[in-house]
Amino acid sequence: MLAAFKANVSHQEIERILNEVEKWHQTLQSQTGEEWLPLESITNFLFTELGYEDMDEFEDAISGTFPDFLSSFPHIDVKKLADGSDGEEKWACRVRIPQPGPPQRLTVTITSSAQLLETALYKAPDAILEIPSLEWTMGASMERQIDSLYNHLAHAREDLDLRTKGMVGDNPERQSAIQEAVVALGKCLDVEEPFDVVVTDPAGLSEFSCSEGVVVEQLPQE
Repeated sequence: MLAAFKANVSHQEIERILNEVEKWHQTLQSQTGEEWLPLESITNFLFTELGYEDMDEFEDAISGTFPDFLSSFPHIDVKKLADGSDGEEKWACRVRIPQPGPPQRLTVTITSSAQLLETALYKAPDAILEIPSLEWTMGASMERQIDSLYNHLAHAREDLDLRTKGMVGDNPERQSAIQEAVVALGKCLDVEEPFDVVVTDPAGLSEFSCSEGVVVEQLPQE
């Protein structure tokens, strides 16, 4: 699925726009019962919600037109409607829920910081990410996350670092263990030595942007 994305899905702004589109479609579809919804309404909403001044600024952010941006995602369909009375093109879209696949475990060996930056990870809501050499686990987030592997790990490191700063007077052993994980993740970001990243995915939806070097293991159904 991730390999089909033409947009730069590792960019946080692209992910933010996509999330808003999906939430908008789900809300409006539940209210109207309509599957195909006009893009005009979500475009106006995005301008307000995400702080864009006009269409030019918005299209700069998504590197193209809004219909082209949405059609680059395999779970979103776009169709052109009849032109409006003002002569402008009218478009509609529908968002389909990705269908789960067989449970799987994905393993990739990281050998450089460049690989971390260039490899995007679509992490499904119930998937967990592990670095076995550190005995460290990033649990299920309960929402889809799409970003470079570098950013996945960097954000996790930042969260742990903030947690230790808020643990003044708490269990010193636990605080020390978390700080050790922060240091270890920093070394992983610098790739001081090769390490494996393992994604265990019960829904079979997670994916790395580059399939080369990724070991896929099918897991039994629970």
